[in-house]
Amino acid sequence: MGPPLLDISSPVSIRAQWARQHAIYGIKEEWNKLVRLAHGRRPDDEGLDLPELIEGDTLDEAPLKMIPKDGTAGGDLLAINVGIVGAGAAGLFSALVLEYLNTAQTSVKFTYDILEANMTKRSGGRLYTHNFSQQPHDYYDVGAMRFPKHAVMNRTFSLFTDLGMDFGSLDPNGDWANDPPLGTLIPYYLTNIDPTSGLPQEPWRFNNVNNWGSYSSIATENEDPWAFTADKTIQIDTRLLALKLSPGDIMTALLEPLRQQLRDDIKNQTNTGWQTLMSFDTMTMTQFLSSAWPASLPQPTLPPPRTGDVPLPPYNYDTIQWFETFNGGTNWYDQAFSEIVLESLDFDFPKPGDPDIEWYCILGGAQQLATKMEAKVNALSGNPSKVEYSSQVTALVQVDAMKVNVDINGGESKSAYGGETRSYSCVFNTTALGCLEHMDTTAVLFNSATRQAVRSLGYGPSCKVAIKFTRPWWIHDLPTGTAVKRGGLGHSDLNIRTCVYPSYNIYDPDSVTAVLLCTYTWQQDAERLGSLMGDDETQLRTLLIADLVRLHAPSNATPKQLEDLYLLIDGSYDSHFAWDWYKEPNAAGAFAFFRPFQFSEMWGKMIIPAGDVVVMGEHASPHHAWVVGALESAVHGIAAWCSMTATNNAVYAAAMKDVLDVLTNTDPNNPYVGLPPYMDLNMELWHGCLGAAVRQGMLEDRQEPLGRLTPNDRAGAEKQRAAALLTKLGIEGDFAKA
Repeated sequence: MGPPLLDISSPVSIRAQWARQHAIYGIKEEWNKLVRLAHGRRPDDEGLDLPELIEGDTLDEAPLKMIPKDGTAGGDLLAINVGIVGAGAAGLFSALVLEYLNTAQTSVKFTYDILEANMTKRSGGRLYTHNFSQQPHDYYDVGAMRFPKHAVMNRTFSLFTDLGMDFGSLDPNGDWANDPPLGTLIPYYLTNIDPTSGLPQEPWRFNNVNNWGSYSSIATENEDPWAFTADKTIQIDTRLLALKLSPGDIMTALLEPLRQQLRDDIKNQTNTGWQTLMSFDTMTMTQFLSSAWPASLPQPTLPPPRTGDVPLPPYNYDTIQWFETFNGGTNWYDQAFSEIVLESLDFDFPKPGDPDIEWYCILGGAQQLATKMEAKVNALSGNPSKVEYSSQVTALVQVDAMKVNVDINGGESKSAYGGETRSYSCVFNTTALGCLEHMDTTAVLFNSATRQAVRSLGYGPSCKVAIKFTRPWWIHDLPTGTAVKRGGLGHSDLNIRTCVYPSYNIYDPDSVTAVLLCTYTWQQDAERLGSLMGDDETQLRTLLIADLVRLHAPSNATPKQLEDLYLLIDGSYDSHFAWDWYKEPNAAGAFAFFRPFQFSEMWGKMIIPAGDVVVMGEHASPHHAWVVGALESAVHGIAAWCSMTATNNAVYAAAMKDVLDVLTNTDPNNPYVGLPPYMDLNMELWHGCLGAAVRQGMLEDRQEPLGRLTPNDRAGAEKQRAAALLTKLGIEGDFAKA
């Protein structure tokens, strides 16, 4: 039994530890293929009799012998010109990392271009805020909108600090003149707490039944408060309904035995939790809930102060739908079971004794983060317009080692229409994978696994629609007991599903306009609502108003109450703005949404440099769908490419060592340094070796394509190429004698 793979007491999140192991497995699999080829074996040969093979769950020292153990580079600065594709969070941040490296070491001078397809001169990508006007609070976040202050998010919050984005509070009297400046981090309220009772007070509309409060307070009065089983056509597990706990609380209890096994691994020096989690990576959440409870897991118990056991799966279809309807979007449980477990460990549940997680939003919208990053890039580069807008990258071509051609707006052949071709030492592609798939990457050194990931890695659909009203009616005009005065959510199975009450206009008076994020949907809910978005959105507007009336109606509302509520909401309508991320050509999806096998089989290979083209973005991090994932991917991508470049020769090795010395510094207050917690320097050096192998092999294949050779000649050529690379890396073995 090897050392424990997961450590719940570690400051590194369980999700990052999970990612680290899959990154190691990715290195192991790709390296062992190379070694077997060098020995004339098939790449899928499972024999372990070759001394250069990686065995077990850990890595030996990377065979990058040209990295000096000490000393620094000398002579002239090495000039590295980088093409950054995309001006979203990862693109802008990678530019800031390069600027920091230019000041922190004297061996390499990085220059760069930032190529952004957006034609409206808006940076940020999915950091997107729509402003209805320039009036304060007259906006909503179309993309990222909330930030938990959590250890996993440390890099994001240190970036906030570096950009001068301080914590602050709104003026409680609603005087905008006394609000803090735009870009300030203000509290984000996940739940509306009634100021009089001090209890949660939110609308819940399911199965045409309205209730107000929290799920637990509503269920206390009735174990089936939305009458799901009243007509006997749906059979939700009555054992679960009788608990009078929310589906979220029951799900927490169901996940707890596996989470506890992960905690016990470190105490008992075992890998039981890890192996159990791995065994479920092939399953969706639906498959797990419809299967018999695994014998490897103990019986789940009810959350304190309750006692007793949770009734076990397998659950029927209606029960699983009940869980999914309250806990996510329609088809949310199509994602990998392991993803849901890891998310619960990272974000939903602090460790025992930890304070509750504080959440924040950015006054003025999350695009303030992009605006401030772009301003800093401009200042540091000395170029007031460093981001080149209307510059759509249409093709990437690996011409030679450290030479990548980038076609912009069609390339030189389209020069009459603004097209051009530029050459870079390397390219950091920070676009979403859907946008990368739209480019011509025929001549990029992507291996088959990376091409498969670009095509098939799951991306979740998401839509948002905000309505600007003439007054904040949800704060000031609803009856006592139903007013929503401090943020929070509205919950429903309506078309709008989740209604988000902003935390930035909670003190606004009844005399000003106000914006309500009336629907935030995912998965199939988003696909269906998105079908109503286009040039004519009359049907969408009608549907939104009707659903808002249904959601905010009191329990057992009379026809007169419904009519009055409709007149209030419809009469307050000013305008709306709708957005479907799958219809946005510069995104082609909202966020990475990993399905079974995708983390364990694809992610660890996708983050290895594909020659001089590096894939960055939230999809290239275990923390997908979060800004911190984009930031981490940039630091890793730069470190991995520098490690690969160190294989060029001794001069490059010494220079890149200086860069890596800076990048691997650990300073929690500096967002631009410190490898992501799922990587270390040795793993980056391994990625460098594998990236060099990909680059050399594919460039040689252009000169003598293996596909044109006979099977015997091809096997010999593959062996010769693999052996030559291992020799270049300083590895001595029997393969070198052939």
